[in-house]
Amino acid sequence: MKVRKVAFVSDIHAPYHDPSAVELTLKILTDVKPDVLFFGGDIVDCYAVSDFDRDPQRVVRFQDEFDCAIDIMAKMRRTAKSGLFLPGNHCRRWERFIHRHPELSSLRNSTISEQLQLRKLGIGLLTHGEDYKIGDLFYMHGDESAGGGVFPARSFYLKEQGNCIFGHWHKMQVFYNRLKDGTTHGSFANGCLCLLKQEYVKGTTQWQQGFSIIHYYGEKFRVEQVCFFSDKHKLYGAYEGELYETRLR
Repeated sequence: MKVRKVAFVSDIHAPYHDPSAVELTLKILTDVKPDVLFFGGDIVDCYAVSDFDRDPQRVVRFQDEFDCAIDIMAKMRRTAKSGLFLPGNHCRRWERFIHRHPELSSLRNSTISEQLQLRKLGIGLLTHGEDYKIGDLFYMHGDESAGGGVFPARSFYLKEQGNCIFGHWHKMQVFYNRLKDGTTHGSFANGCLCLLKQEYVKGTTQWQQGFSIIHYYGEKFRVEQVCFFSDKHKLYGAYEGELYETRLR
């Protein structure tokens, strides 16, 4: 049986991404050669139009945010046969900004799809909040379910009640549940590729960097989480028994 592979990458938050984490992801994806590269939300941060208080030392030109995200997506997209893009809550910052300033909607390239050049990159656009399914697994961003807490994989499953993979919470977690009818379901929280220290987070975060590879056997699937770990000099990630590394920047 031919096994299809989907790579689920989320929460890059360009231009506040971790260059080492992005580089390591690219190294692994180049070997994986996924059939589908699924961008699971918050690829661009949209910090310039955030509703939250913003650090003036952190603000960059809005176009630079999009240009950085485009560059990262283009490199990752070349590793896969096809691509899909699911907007996250940070992408929706731009949509809400346009809605509050409808006079801007007449501009060319005003949508998130046009700003990120998804058509040029050969990446299909999905709708935030839609129930998108590949085989027996639902793909979501993760902000659809409030109250993730310390164990978002379990919290998300208890609300959604089905097989699902999502990002948003920047944590690598798995939760399995067996129903009375004998079927088993899984909920898979995906890590991030952003910097682990952000100006709006005090103290140490419980975030993990990494991404996920979903192997399909017909409609059935297996999720392999590629969680990154580091020492003082290098960042590592293991996939299918092989260890990948890159230098910390």
